[in-house]
Amino acid sequence: MEQTSLSIIIIGQNNVGNLEALLKEVKKLNCLEILMFLSDYNEGTQEVANRWGAQVLWGSPEVMSYKMRAFGAKRAKGDVLLFLDTSLAIKAVDLKRLVSIVQTKKVDLAISTHSYSPQPGYFNYETAEFMLNMIANRRDLTCGSLYHVPFVISREALMLIGPSSLAVPPLAKLIAIRKGLIIQALHVSTKINSKLYKVSIGSDLLLEECLQSLSYWLRRNGERSGYTNLRRRLDILKSQNNGNRPFHYGVTAIIPASNEEDTIGPVIKSALNAGASQVVVVENGSIDNTAKIAKEAGAQVVSFPYRIGHDVGRSVGAINYPSSYYLFLDGDMVISSRELKQFITAVTKNDVDVALNDLSLMLKGKRSWDEVTWSKYFLNTSLKREDLNVNTLTAVPHALSNRALEIIGPENLAVPTVGMVRAVLSGLNVQAIREVDVISKNKVRSDHRSDKGNLTEQLIVGDMCQGLYEIILHKYGRIQ
Repeated sequence: MEQTSLSIIIIGQNNVGNLEALLKEVKKLNCLEILMFLSDYNEGTQEVANRWGAQVLWGSPEVMSYKMRAFGAKRAKGDVLLFLDTSLAIKAVDLKRLVSIVQTKKVDLAISTHSYSPQPGYFNYETAEFMLNMIANRRDLTCGSLYHVPFVISREALMLIGPSSLAVPPLAKLIAIRKGLIIQALHVSTKINSKLYKVSIGSDLLLEECLQSLSYWLRRNGERSGYTNLRRRLDILKSQNNGNRPFHYGVTAIIPASNEEDTIGPVIKSALNAGASQVVVVENGSIDNTAKIAKEAGAQVVSFPYRIGHDVGRSVGAINYPSSYYLFLDGDMVISSRELKQFITAVTKNDVDVALNDLSLMLKGKRSWDEVTWSKYFLNTSLKREDLNVNTLTAVPHALSNRALEIIGPENLAVPTVGMVRAVLSGLNVQAIREVDVISKNKVRSDHRSDKGNLTEQLIVGDMCQGLYEIILHKYGRIQ
């Protein structure tokens, strides 16, 4: 087998003791060269470098960033490149595991990971990379990223992604995935001296780099990143109109329903008792008595002989029945009028434009979240509305003012995250009002499961991608 040469690139701060131990381990790897990029000249550090045959380039602390990895990658001569940090404590045996699978050409890029589950409600490197890996459909990488060292890449792979991309670690990883490189995440035992670890960025810059990287990904893989729309009939919205129906000065409850004859009556009754002065049921694809029962309960009914898909009924109802205020419910979920009144009060009396169900308390204390919950949290974090936690227009009940609907656009209610993003970015008053337990009541339909897993969950992840796409358009302009 042809022998491949190894370049080792080390970036960080001066610390003679830590650096001596690190160089002692990496020297066991039979490398071509050791390139070190350190801040602030130190004679003792230079002596250590000379003793272990390392080349040192000195710089100021201000430039000791991920950009130096890109600089080091351009200078390195080896066939394989190993990236490290001076704050790292690691054994040669663990480094060899990463290096060997690249040198033997089993993989193009080997990244290190660890047994980590993102901490609910906390945005950091691991959370960001967990979300990006999910969006890219590389859940096997868990929280693995190029933010953290060690990682190893072949020169051929480096040339494909471009050395400069290493300056923005999440972008480099998404380019590697997009280019079809073979990437593997390995658990590596490491320790970081936090007092020395300075190659870091704040949460604002971390979020900025994530959005920049997603801009690259979504403009090439589509605004939903390939995730299902679950047969949403968005095409029917163009033909919807109010038919010169008079404007309703009051609260209209809009309830999409399909085969909900057991619950639609109580749902309508609860909405009326809560203060809705008009109820619209968008019945679609039913083969039972949903429409008949809805009419008998006093609702206006818009019927379709086929399923129109998740959330499309919200748009249909809002387009056909213009109103001062809107309360959105689901036909399969009975919620007490006492709970619903608070959402109506928020938009009719308390100057709230968008009143959301507050699910954050139900999730408080949970040690892990599912992908749907993380998607909602990541979207709100990207909107700089961390106070909203996991609360979006995806969950019912929620209420809107007519002002909010006109700004959002009724057609955008069909993809709740798009409506959510437009509401927040337009400066509307969006608030989580109160907790209503819809998690335990939520019905999982049999036709929403497949050999690919829960399709409803995949729909919501795709919605999150589409919402992020809206943020990117707003932030950076039209994606070319």
